[in-house]
Amino acid sequence: MIKNEIIKSFSRIKTIVFLIILLVAIIASGVIYGLLVTQPKDWKADLELDASGYQEMADNMSSGTSEIDVQGESDMAPYVQVYREQAAIDRYAIDHNIPINKITAWSFASTFEFIVNLVFIFMIVAAAESVASEYSSGNIRYLLIKPKTRWKLLTGKFLSLILSAVFFLLVTFLLTAILGFIFYGFDGAQGITLAIENGQVIERSLVGDLLLTYLAEFVKLLVIISLAMMISVLMKSSILSIILSVGLIFSGYILTNILSALIALTDMSNIEWIKYTPFPNLNLAQYLPSGSPAFPGMTLGFSAIVLLVYFILFNSVSYTVFSKRDVY
Repeated sequence: MIKNEIIKSFSRIKTIVFLIILLVAIIASGVIYGLLVTQPKDWKADLELDASGYQEMADNMSSGTSEIDVQGESDMAPYVQVYREQAAIDRYAIDHNIPINKITAWSFASTFEFIVNLVFIFMIVAAAESVASEYSSGNIRYLLIKPKTRWKLLTGKFLSLILSAVFFLLVTFLLTAILGFIFYGFDGAQGITLAIENGQVIERSLVGDLLLTYLAEFVKLLVIISLAMMISVLMKSSILSIILSVGLIFSGYILTNILSALIALTDMSNIEWIKYTPFPNLNLAQYLPSGSPAFPGMTLGFSAIVLLVYFILFNSVSYTVFSKRDVY
């Protein structure tokens, strides 16, 4: 039964149509990007100009903000630090002959991480209707004729969703990389990027960061698929299940972004409870040197534990309810 669910998942018209949409979106976006975005004529001169601009903005902010809060830090201090760090990165790149502002195959591929959002949306819908659609169509009665097949059916659907997510992520990664090499060749194929760590400029592998980002997206999909599938088990209407799943997940993201901005701009520590929900912790890429945690006090270990707890909770509810629910 598990094998049948996996085969059925990949042979569905919806899956094939989405694959075509994904391929067209990647190729079209890549072609448009390649036509509109050009390489800098003098990358060092451009970086020097950028570095001077960042340093000037940092100096102006620093000299123009004399009011100090009770903690002894200027309200503009975080912005000053960001500009100074970017200026330091640009100067390091010039001194060490690293053209970070030139487009390479890997920087091109990292630009199209937004395509993963298409995979994200498709997998939410697929997971939300995975079980509910069987109830809506009445097929659930025939699927569960044999004894002790409920856990196999649910496991098969879950594994088919995970394999689909892995497949679409691989397609996105490989195709964007291939297009990058076609458009920009193998110059800069080593993929070096710069970041600030402990106040020092460090060199990082752009390929490594890109792979870590995709790994973070996979972890995100694991939890989101579990949540949407739990809703699918609880609801017997596929339409209602899809609406609730999409609405809940995107509402969670919007609320998280709003509260994160409020905490950054004001002293609202009373709303930090949001960091114990799954949504602020879903983006593990925020712990890369180029990112920053959504809320103070969040760490990679903290987010991993929170996501693991919710992953176990969502799947426990799914298996418990599905094993006891009357299908008639």
